[in-house]
Amino acid sequence: MRPSNLWRVPVVTMLCLVPLGLGALVHLTAPFSRRSSAVRNFIRLWTKRAYSCCIYLLTLTRRTSIVIHGSPEVFTRSLSGRPNGLRDLPRNTVILSNHQTDLDWLVYLWILGTVFGIADDMIVVVGSHLRKLPLFNKLLVAWRFPFVGKEEQLLRSTLAEDAGEAMRAKKPFVALIFPEGVFLDSKTRPKSFKFAKDKGKADYDHLVHPRTLGTYQLLQIIKGVGMEDLSVLDVTMAYPSVPPGSFPTEHHSIHNTFMLGISEPTVHIHLKYYVTNDVPALNIPHDGTVSEMTANRSNFDGWLTTRWDEKEIMLKRFQETGSELGDPSSDEILVLSLRPSFSQVLAFLVFLGVALLAIQITLRLLVYLFKSLPFKM
Repeated sequence: MRPSNLWRVPVVTMLCLVPLGLGALVHLTAPFSRRSSAVRNFIRLWTKRAYSCCIYLLTLTRRTSIVIHGSPEVFTRSLSGRPNGLRDLPRNTVILSNHQTDLDWLVYLWILGTVFGIADDMIVVVGSHLRKLPLFNKLLVAWRFPFVGKEEQLLRSTLAEDAGEAMRAKKPFVALIFPEGVFLDSKTRPKSFKFAKDKGKADYDHLVHPRTLGTYQLLQIIKGVGMEDLSVLDVTMAYPSVPPGSFPTEHHSIHNTFMLGISEPTVHIHLKYYVTNDVPALNIPHDGTVSEMTANRSNFDGWLTTRWDEKEIMLKRFQETGSELGDPSSDEILVLSLRPSFSQVLAFLVFLGVALLAIQITLRLLVYLFKSLPFKM
C-alpha cells in the first residue's frame, strides 16, 4: 500500500462525500418518487450513474489499477489475438463473490459492472447493518438493494419483484451475492474455524465458509419467477500487500482508503462462468418432487463448497506470488481501462450543479437568519 500525495487526500475525501449527497437528494425527492414510478426510476438511474462516475474518479485519483484474470472465453480480442476487453455478460446473471472488504462492491465490483455495462441494472444483496448508515441507506433503498441479516428476515421480495419486472420488460437482470455474508476479520475467523471443525470441513485462512442455505434460497427466489436462462459468474477478489496472519479489512478499510488516502496499486479479480446446467440450484424444474429438491440442495452445498475450496487455493497462491490468481498455465490477464461514459459524467455534473445550488441557498438563508437576529454576537 502507499499513502497518496497530500493533495489527493482532500480530493478523495470530497469525492467520498458524494454518495452521502446523493442519499440526501434521494431523501428530499422521496415525496415525488412515491407518487410517480417514472420519477422513481429516473432518480434510481441518475443516482447510479452519478455514483459510477464518482467511483471512477476516486479510483483514478488513487491511481489504482484493476487486473482481471480468467479463461480465454472471458475476454474479447484485438487483431493480434491479445485480450483487449471483457465479453458481455449473459443477459441474466448472478454474480457470486468472496467478500474481503466493503470496498469489494462499493468500488471494484461496481467498476466491473460499469465495464460490463450492467451497473444501471445491477442489484447487490447487502447486509442489514447498512440500514443504519445515515443518508447512504436512502441510496440503497432507492436502488432497491435487498437487505439480508439474521435479525431481519429477508427483505427479498424486492429481489423477486425486480427479477419479474426484468423478465416482463425484457431487460437484463444482474444480482451480486456474497455467499459468506461477512468478510474475514478477527471476529469472524474463530466462528469460521468452529464451523469447519463442527462440520468436518477444511479450515480456510483467507475466506469465511459460505452460507449455502441462504445462497440457495436466493437463487431459488430468482429462478422462481420463471427465469430459466440464468448464468453464474464466479468472482474471486484478491488484494496484495496483506501480510500473512492479518486480514484485508485491516489494510483496505473505508477509513484507510477514503479518509487517509492510503491506496493499493493494484486489485486483482478472477472471473469464471457457469451455465445453468452446471449449477445444481438452477437445473431443477419448478415441479420437482421433495426428494429431488432435497438432493438438489445437497448437490448445491457440495458445488458451492467446491468453489470456495478453489478460491482458498487461488488466494494462497496469490499471497505467495503476489500476482498469480487462478491457473497461470491457462488463464489470461487484462488491466482494465477505466473510462466513465458520457451519461455517467453528465449525471455527475448535474449532481454537482444541484449540490452547489443547494449550498448557496443554504448559506444565503443562514446569512439572512443571522441578520434577522435581535442581537449581534
